[in-house]
Amino acid sequence: NNRSGATHVFDTEIWVHAQSRHQHSLTMELDRLRNEIRSEINAVWKSSEPRHLREPGLETVTRRMHDLLGDRFGRDELTGEPVIRKCVIVAGTGFRANN
Repeated sequence: NNRSGATHVFDTEIWVHAQSRHQHSLTMELDRLRNEIRSEINAVWKSSEPRHLREPGLETVTRRMHDLLGDRFGRDELTGEPVIRKCVIVAGTGFRANN
């Protein structure tokens, strides 16, 4: 993210919780559209405000990721519930990548 005028790099993992019956379809979709989804996630991260990246629990960025992935994977056809139940971001402390 470079909205503050400096580029910072964050070691980050994004985990999603879904019911086990969706595991196969989620895995297939991730394999098929990996780069497109990665690009969308990157766009959310890059456009985040510096203060959001300093939140202890990354609440704002997590909410944006959940919305993005929720829209991407939609709702269960049988129950109408969202396929993505929860999004968890595990991020290290960002470090400055340029001077």
